[in-house]
Amino acid sequence: MNFKNICIENFGGITHLETIPKRVNVIIGPNGHGKTTFLKAVKYGLVGSQTRSELIKDGACAAEVSLDIDAYSIRSINNSKGASVYLNGKKTTRKSIVELLQAEYGGTKEAMQFLTSSEVFEKASSSEFTEFLLNSGFIPLNIDIETLLRLVKETEVIDESIEEELKGKFPAMPDKFCLDYIQEINDYYSGKIKAIKKEIERLSSIISSVEGIDTSSIRDSKTIKSEYELLIADEATIKAYEEITVKRSTALEKLKILQETYNKYTVTKPNPAEKISAEKIINQMDSEIKKSIRFISTLHANNSMLEKQLSRLSSNFCPLSEKISCSQDKSEVIEEIEVTISGNKDQIELLEQDKEIYEDQLKKAQTVLESYRNQEKDYTEKLNLLKQIDAIKASIPSAVEKPKLDATEIARKKRILADELAIAGRIEAANNERVNLISNENDLDKYSILERLTSKKGNVKGKILKILLGRLVKSINDMASDVCPQLTLDLGINPNGNVIIQCKTPSGTQDYGDLSTGEKLLVQFLVMTQINQLSGFKLLVLDNLDKLDENNFEKMLDFLSQPAVGEYYDHVFVASVNHTEFEDVLEKFSDINVINV
Repeated sequence: MNFKNICIENFGGITHLETIPKRVNVIIGPNGHGKTTFLKAVKYGLVGSQTRSELIKDGACAAEVSLDIDAYSIRSINNSKGASVYLNGKKTTRKSIVELLQAEYGGTKEAMQFLTSSEVFEKASSSEFTEFLLNSGFIPLNIDIETLLRLVKETEVIDESIEEELKGKFPAMPDKFCLDYIQEINDYYSGKIKAIKKEIERLSSIISSVEGIDTSSIRDSKTIKSEYELLIADEATIKAYEEITVKRSTALEKLKILQETYNKYTVTKPNPAEKISAEKIINQMDSEIKKSIRFISTLHANNSMLEKQLSRLSSNFCPLSEKISCSQDKSEVIEEIEVTISGNKDQIELLEQDKEIYEDQLKKAQTVLESYRNQEKDYTEKLNLLKQIDAIKASIPSAVEKPKLDATEIARKKRILADELAIAGRIEAANNERVNLISNENDLDKYSILERLTSKKGNVKGKILKILLGRLVKSINDMASDVCPQLTLDLGINPNGNVIIQCKTPSGTQDYGDLSTGEKLLVQFLVMTQINQLSGFKLLVLDNLDKLDENNFEKMLDFLSQPAVGEYYDHVFVASVNHTEFEDVLEKFSDINVINV
């Protein structure tokens, strides 16, 4: 990874800074003037891991970081519209940039973030450092179930149920699993414990609800239920009597009303012959009336025609043509027509008289038929009433003797038994749940052990981490023998399950926090260099070197300038306060790039 140019605009406290990095670069300046900001800008340009409030300089509209690395130009911009990133002038995504750097130079995004910041080393036993080592992706983390059980049994005595549970949850040999899977199982056990505790709380509440009750006076629920059922049977008897009494009374009252209505009917069964005779007369008279009407209509039409002929014969013109004069004697024809007209009128009068007689007979027959139908309707209603009366008589229940039971007393006894039954039920439920409580308490003990074994602070995860750290420590110390043989490093695990750093020096074994500033720098260098080696990301960042004196500062630069160290890194960035004596030291190293902020 060869940086050809770094340009920073309005990033944090930096207004403008541009530099062409060398292999070793020292950022100097007073406290609070942008040394750490420069390192954050480089980190932002690579992996984009700062918030907007950290990026844009007060009063500026946008922050910009441009990195020219080998054949790539990465330009990162953040303004009021959000963040944008460009690769060789074309807009792209941060994910694409990270994937490109991974493909070209190695290392995960997490490794890039870690290796461009030394903040984790300020808390050498922090969970951040531990999680990074576990999740960096370049340390092999897979183990098998037999290894897991062996690690457990080194310090734990477990019974068959614990061993079988672990075998059931983890893949069988020869398959392997990782720490993430152990965490999933740990989360599962944590969930089980939570559910069991909730169930224990419920069962304990049931059991505690009967504490203090004198159980000697409480009968068993079966006996109480038998007595309760007898009372229910008595209540049913009373209810049945009341229902029968109401039903009988209602039926008798309805029967009385129907009987009174029936007695008012005096109608007898109508004679069907009257209906037949009336219908026959109606049909005959209707036919005769229609016949008379047709004859009368015909005679009226004939007379009308004859009267027209008579009118024509009375003139001097021909009857056939009124335009031709006629002198022939027409008196005989006229007389004959007049006689015919007179005869027709007499016949019409007789037909009208017959028609009136027919109509009178028709009316009388219709009256007889209507009377018959009314009688038939009343008689049918009378018969229907009689059927209703018979049906009600058949449905009237027989009178029953009133039971010698007191409904109020029965209700009182039921309340007493219900209360006693509720207490008996609670006692029996509590007795039954005591077995379940013991079972759940045993499960709680079992899953608590399993949860502890698989937790971050448990011995399994700690032992696995210790195995992995052992591999890492060996690689680090192999490197230390080349560059700083006076120092031997050890990575341990504290009671919280986090990694702690210890060093063996000529003066003895010391924790990281007790080391001198120079020794801490060596430790940072060794750890980060080994991670670089594993990830392939050849970039080192050392910040906050303010406490170094002139002698140690020169030793550090001399150390970083060694050819053996140079093999590990393309670039080293060191941030320190620009003491006057430091500037004198820097003049001795012509191949170091000094960046003033």
